[in-house]
Amino acid sequence: MRRILTLARSFAVLALILAFAIVAILLVTHEGRVAIRAAMLLPEVLPDATFHPLRMISDRPLEGDVLYPFSGGTGRATVWRPAGPGQHGGLILFLGVNPDYGNQPLRQFAQAVARQGAVVMLVHGVALDDSRLSLVEVDSLVGAVRYLRELPYVNPKRVGFAGFCVGGSLALLAAGDPRIAGDVQFVNSFGGFYSAETLLMALTTRSVVVNNLQQEAWEPDPRATPWFTQAVVNALPDPAERAALERLLRDAAPLTPDQRTALTPRLRSMHDLLANRDPSVAGPLYEALPADLRAELAKYAPSNNFEWLQAK
Repeated sequence: MRRILTLARSFAVLALILAFAIVAILLVTHEGRVAIRAAMLLPEVLPDATFHPLRMISDRPLEGDVLYPFSGGTGRATVWRPAGPGQHGGLILFLGVNPDYGNQPLRQFAQAVARQGAVVMLVHGVALDDSRLSLVEVDSLVGAVRYLRELPYVNPKRVGFAGFCVGGSLALLAAGDPRIAGDVQFVNSFGGFYSAETLLMALTTRSVVVNNLQQEAWEPDPRATPWFTQAVVNALPDPAERAALERLLRDAAPLTPDQRTALTPRLRSMHDLLANRDPSVAGPLYEALPADLRAELAKYAPSNNFEWLQAK
């Protein structure tokens, strides 16, 4: 019995030493500290979590709505900042189409990041909130970076983006904008699109190419298809052509040969692309678009902006 107790105590001491060693490694390595911070963040965004360690060791962040200037007007945002003194890194959050800025998990996430020592700026969309795609969003994000870097409690050398859905693509465009490219330290894009061509082909054919090898079925968010389709329609410079294309897409009926012949070449190419469901012809249909239309759509594609991007 004494030998069993001695052995048990030895195992207990060994387990304690091992636990201390693991904690020490986690605390002294960058990867370990990141893992700990991530683990403490998770309970703040899980809806059924009952244990919130961050709330036990940090004060509630200060929160307020702000207005800031940018080249196209005035932007709106909500800012959370750590309650303590000193300068902190800054994170600009930008969401997708028709976001719910009052969403509780979103606000809990922003508060949790602020509790960990970062200033969080949730930028409200200018055109996205009305389901419109516009480069005014990029100007707004450029203005947000400039505004955030000037706040006395923000370290101007540690400011970056986290964008979601369409907001992720626009955050990449803003991060690579020559006006602020050297001031943005990082950008995280979650669920954004890379090019207008691949997004259009995915939305119209309901399929995506996986690992550059095979086509697989894919179902977009119900809000994404009408939103981006309208963005493509808006690229038509002629109001009469826009109205005609909207009517054709709304009717969703196959065109007779005479009806196709009656369309202008520009309108016919746009209709053929948006009405197509066959992945094998989606690429040629996109290439058949007039060059000025493809150039207009390419303005919104991060794929054409990486040469300017300096952020991690």
